[in-house]
Amino acid sequence: MDDHEAQLLATRPPYLVDYRGTPMKAGDIQVAGEHRDDHKGDDNGLAFFTVFLRLALAHCVDRVAVYQWHAHRRQALLDGAGAGWP
Repeated sequence: MDDHEAQLLATRPPYLVDYRGTPMKAGDIQVAGEHRDDHKGDDNGLAFFTVFLRLALAHCVDRVAVYQWHAHRRQALLDGAGAGWP
């Protein structure tokens, strides 16, 4: 970003819902490996979202607007990750 800070944080972090659907494809190459949306317990989910927000917000202006698409069932984890921040 050429040393500029973001004025909006719009993101879709992993949903953490253990969804197993049809494998996604990137062009003709099958995308394989770990399922990044796996829910590995609330403690891990809270730690993930806390680290994610800390890293992302470090590149934003103070009091940036944050739009985060997420699974409703993980709302408490997002609330916990942002607790205590201005």
